[in-house]
Amino acid sequence: MRRMGPYWVLLAVAIAATLTWPVAVLVFAPAPLFSQAAPAARLVVSVTVDKQTYLPREPVIITVQVTNAGNAMAEIQFGSTCLATYTILSMDGSVVYDYRAHATCGQMLTTVPLRPEEARAFAFTWGQTSDSGVPVLPFRSYHVQGAVLSAKPSPAPSAETRIFVMQGPSGPNLAFTARTDRTSYGPSDSAKVTVILTNIGLDTIVMHFGQPCFVQFLVLDEARHGAGCSPGA
Repeated sequence: MRRMGPYWVLLAVAIAATLTWPVAVLVFAPAPLFSQAAPAARLVVSVTVDKQTYLPREPVIITVQVTNAGNAMAEIQFGSTCLATYTILSMDGSVVYDYRAHATCGQMLTTVPLRPEEARAFAFTWGQTSDSGVPVLPFRSYHVQGAVLSAKPSPAPSAETRIFVMQGPSGPNLAFTARTDRTSYGPSDSAKVTVILTNIGLDTIVMHFGQPCFVQFLVLDEARHGAGCSPGA
């Protein structure tokens, strides 16, 4: 019998090692392509106006709307009777008119539920006056910022838009405002009345007076009335 050479011995050992050597196998578990997120509410606030350009002193109709854009029920909690507000800002960011400074808001806990895709709208009318009652300057833009006065979620969601007040007819344009030093008085108390005359037009005004009383004011009540005048400042 012919003797097997060293080459065949090594080949047999190599084949045996290949058949008996442990092999590591990687198994990949299939993962879901899309994760199922839990339903959640999502509040979105929008501010709209009835148009973008206005004549001087023309009323501006403002609508603040909150919408539940999520897929679960939303509950908005309020701490006062005022549920929404708006603010008029000049282009430099200074406040021209703040609705909350003129609204009477009482304390009251209120919860407003909103179903998915449900909305709640709040309408306001701004007469183009500043907080002091003077008409705003024409021929410029203003920011209209609206917000929901919610205690929860907090901070309250808000949004804004922009309007433009056109230039009115040229010529003199005067605005009068009057205020007192107090809101209530006792019998025989003196009331200090301040009358402010503002030129809100585009032209210079020269005023001529034929008497020492530059301004006259009238005080009225249900029983009687009286008048007074001021020599001006």
